[in-house]
Amino acid sequence: MDRFILSSVLGGRMSVHARSCGLDTETLLWVSRSAAVPMTSAGGYNPSRDESGVIDPATVPQPQSDGPLAVEQGWHLERDFPEILSGRPAEAEMLRLSAAEDHWRTALLEAVRFHAREWPGRPDGDALIDLDPAMALIAAATSCTDEMLRGRVQWLLRYPSVGIWAATMVRALCRPQVGDAAELRKRLSYLNAIAAAAAIQAQLPFSLRLPVWDGWLVLPGIGALLLPEGDTNGAPWVAVESDGFRMCAAGVELEGDPWYELPILADSPGRVVLDRMDPFRSVRGMLSPMPVRGHEAESWRSVFEQSSGVLRALGRGQGCDYLRGLACIVPEELRERFRPHSVSCADGTGGFTASFQDEPLQFAGTLVHEGQHSRLSMLAHLFDVFGDPSASATRLQYYAGWRDDPRPLAGMLQGVYAFAGVADYWSWQAETSTNEDHGGGDYRALARFEAELWSQQVVRAARELLHAEGLTEPGRLMLGAVLRRIQSSVRTPGRRLQGTDQQAITAARICASDHQAAWFARHRQPDAARVAELALAWTCGYPLPLTPSEVTAELQPSTDGAHLDARAVLWRHRLDPVGGPRLDPGLVGAVEGADRADFDLVNGDAAQALRGYRERAERGADAQAWVGLGLALRAAAPASLAPAADLLLHRPELAMAVHAASDGHGDPVALAAWLAG
Repeated sequence: MDRFILSSVLGGRMSVHARSCGLDTETLLWVSRSAAVPMTSAGGYNPSRDESGVIDPATVPQPQSDGPLAVEQGWHLERDFPEILSGRPAEAEMLRLSAAEDHWRTALLEAVRFHAREWPGRPDGDALIDLDPAMALIAAATSCTDEMLRGRVQWLLRYPSVGIWAATMVRALCRPQVGDAAELRKRLSYLNAIAAAAAIQAQLPFSLRLPVWDGWLVLPGIGALLLPEGDTNGAPWVAVESDGFRMCAAGVELEGDPWYELPILADSPGRVVLDRMDPFRSVRGMLSPMPVRGHEAESWRSVFEQSSGVLRALGRGQGCDYLRGLACIVPEELRERFRPHSVSCADGTGGFTASFQDEPLQFAGTLVHEGQHSRLSMLAHLFDVFGDPSASATRLQYYAGWRDDPRPLAGMLQGVYAFAGVADYWSWQAETSTNEDHGGGDYRALARFEAELWSQQVVRAARELLHAEGLTEPGRLMLGAVLRRIQSSVRTPGRRLQGTDQQAITAARICASDHQAAWFARHRQPDAARVAELALAWTCGYPLPLTPSEVTAELQPSTDGAHLDARAVLWRHRLDPVGGPRLDPGLVGAVEGADRADFDLVNGDAAQALRGYRERAERGADAQAWVGLGLALRAAAPASLAPAADLLLHRPELAMAVHAASDGHGDPVALAAWLAG
């Protein structure tokens, strides 16, 4: 937070103005601090959010580890949220958490009003914008006596873009640098759009000026009106009126063409819409409205309905709870199979951006994954799960088995929690799935692969994080609960394993080791002096002058593109019941980041793969090739070369560095054997 706001705190002005906005000082501090660093669904610091700025968290007064609402309610993390703590949504706890999130959103909106009044860049001391009328209309909507209408208003205030907008505005308003005041004023006027949408849900009359985005007047969670060209005369807003039942903007009633209503995916257990219209729909910054129409909307409805059915079939009474709190999906195009993309942010709980997936079993996993992120973010609004962002958010130091890049502590905690849910989901599918469940295909082997792979990665990360600097007590409790859950439900199969299960488990463990080794090769740099010493001895034919354990390596994150999951994707294709026992030759070149040697290795042709990897490794610093060489040696080479395989899977960066320092001298396999001693 900037010096102006900090001095206000020290001088007592924050306390006075906080009360005038209906907030106590501690709540305002907690909300402002939590909004200081934008978090993606991977939980990390997102420096691309330059349009809103970032508060320096080191200057924000640190509140107590439990948030004001948790203290006020007397809530204790382990006692009151034990199931959610371990990653399982439980109805009673979810209702409590949802009520707390309502309080959080209200406090966040009030924080925007406070910071807008105190903005250091306001011209000549004038108010930047009067947000009081919109806040009064929202308050009236939330107080309507009709329970059904009040529920619609609450749904709107929980809408993801409302949270993203509010947190974005807190960050922007706390910047000491004065930006474009007119643009900031327009973005702040989005609160009028929120108020108008709330009034429509509560059937209240209103008259407001609403912002126009690329010719569209957008009502959050409801729809948008494409204004006739020239109706706004280039103005950034338009006057809108409603009698509580009908609404007119620039003389056009909002129904029929050109009114666009957001496609509805479901109405139970809550409304879920497709939204590519809201300018604040994404963590990536402001986006132009893009309607979802016709076949695209129908395709999404179909896969969402089927995926919801998959989740409802889950045991332990938790299927519907995985969908609880979901309000919107921002759709993207179909991507490569087994490489779905999804992203959400802590500011916008209840929604996420996702690529289209036409396989319900896979998309159900995405719903679980993103639901986990939302729940942990909501929990972090009550308890200090992530700790001081100034200490951990920008330090990219940890290995995550679900990412190609190093991650900060907060991102790791988010990933552990999300993928624990994914592992649990696939474990349940492996235990209960039948051929009749999914179109006649036996998905149990693929499900067992996913369950084992993600449980391996989660357990490895959680155990490392338990000793992490900056880990808070709530974070430690979450990690412990997740580890116990993985051990009890995922790592202990409830039925006798078959041959295909064993193959899937073995493949998952290979892929876990593969990913970690390739990550080491890409991001760790061994000591240059020691590497030079080894390279000289190698090229001269001398004995090994020092052991690999004597060569330290530092983390130096690489920005080069990578697909460290390439061989895991090929394994998914091989275990997929749609294919056969061997990979389709058509996949060669179709899986990004994989080549013929990878195809041969996964297909069981280790000797052929060994030749391919050796040729690739001879050509230079190809992390995937050097690690693949180790995997192929382990699968096909004689026992005498086992130490060389182990060296390539545990210290691939050392072999690559020595090979490069010796100008590619000698055979890569012989080099690995020499380094292994």
